[in-house]
Amino acid sequence: MNNQMPMMSAPQRIAKELNLTDEQKDAFKKIMLAMQKEIKPIRNEIGEAAAHLKTLASVDKPDINAINKSIDKIGALKIEIAKIRLRDLLDMRALLTDEQRLKAEAMKAKRKQGMGQRLGRQGMGLN
Repeated sequence: MNNQMPMMSAPQRIAKELNLTDEQKDAFKKIMLAMQKEIKPIRNEIGEAAAHLKTLASVDKPDINAINKSIDKIGALKIEIAKIRLRDLLDMRALLTDEQRLKAEAMKAKRKQGMGQRLGRQGMGLN
């Protein structure tokens, strides 16, 4: 028999560490679901634009202007997704108490520090 606890998803771990109320959890869930629904068609559009870009680039005489337009379109779509994510992140952050916000900031700093250490080891060939 396995004595280990089941793995928690990142959102579950964050909710537990921040000690979110049931109301906060529900609000976060609604925001995340709405965000996913809003982003999905944009991701699909990025996929279509990327396929079109690949087609444009693979012909014998590529049209650089068409290629650049396709790249610009993909970039604009990625920017749109970034804006949606940040908007929703700010909406979720507004639901937190001051204490929860401080904990969230500390968790973010710790995560960034860990990422920096892993990236540093990769750069030195130690991974």
